[in-house]
Amino acid sequence: MARVIGKDNKKSDKNFNNKSDGSEWGSKSGRASGPSKPLRPSRPVKAVRTAKAAAAARSDSARSEKLAATPLAKSSSQKDTRERLQKLLADHGLGSRREIEGWIQEGRLKINGQLAELGAKACLEDKLELDGKILRLFARVAEKPRVILYHKAEGQICSRYSSETSESVFLNLPRLRTSRWVMVGRLDVGTSGLLLFTTSGELANKLMHPSSNIEREYACRIFGEVTPEQIKIMKQGIPDPDQADQILKFDEVRYQGGEGKNHWYHVIIQTGKNREVRKVFESQGLMVSRLIRVRFGDLELPPRLKKKDFVELDAELDLGFLYKNKK
Repeated sequence: MARVIGKDNKKSDKNFNNKSDGSEWGSKSGRASGPSKPLRPSRPVKAVRTAKAAAAARSDSARSEKLAATPLAKSSSQKDTRERLQKLLADHGLGSRREIEGWIQEGRLKINGQLAELGAKACLEDKLELDGKILRLFARVAEKPRVILYHKAEGQICSRYSSETSESVFLNLPRLRTSRWVMVGRLDVGTSGLLLFTTSGELANKLMHPSSNIEREYACRIFGEVTPEQIKIMKQGIPDPDQADQILKFDEVRYQGGEGKNHWYHVIIQTGKNREVRKVFESQGLMVSRLIRVRFGDLELPPRLKKKDFVELDAELDLGFLYKNKK
């Protein structure tokens, strides 16, 4: 799994480079067209063939006029290149689809000077703006997406910018010049452990989507001992105190030992809802004093990986669990 281990204390790129006429994101996306083929020399044809060619030309002309008269007629190339704005930007590493949908709802994205709406489509030739800054996309995202496994420390926040009291996890990531890191899920400020980042918004969406059925395993230090009856209730599920129509539960609970009043348990969930592990324990009157994410899918937190350090993964080799055992 380990390819590159490192630590970068420099701030990650904000992906917007100031220009004389505004700010642009990304890098050059030049295009080149090959040489045109030589024309064949004209040849004499018989009168019969000439008549057939003329008739075919009239038929093609009539068909073209009919298509041109249709208001919704579009070129095949235009149909092929236009896609939903969330997917287009996610494919170019600007964020996850959910994050980009939030930008649209907040009125931060524009297409050719007009505010984007949910369901809007765009292509590389359109003028795209985020918060008034031009987004320049690659002609094609051909390179394999980068993925890193990061060891988050307690007190760090899963936000692109640090607050007055907490440091952003993005400060310790390797710098990027032609893309941007997309975070896979979140950990709250008091939780440490495994956190994934990728340059592909599409990959991040697959890793976070509930249909992928990816297990998350947490090591939990509990003040007090959990009874068999409490474990049974937590596995059956409890209503989310913040969303009554949602059910929170553990798929598995394993006792890992402990001393005195503190006991360690490992729990497995698949949904990854906000503060889910803490809420389930709190529903039984149990206090979580430490919480560490130790596994995501088949990826385990390396025991020797220090906090605020990262290890680079191979997207094809290390994320194979994403495509297997789907229920």
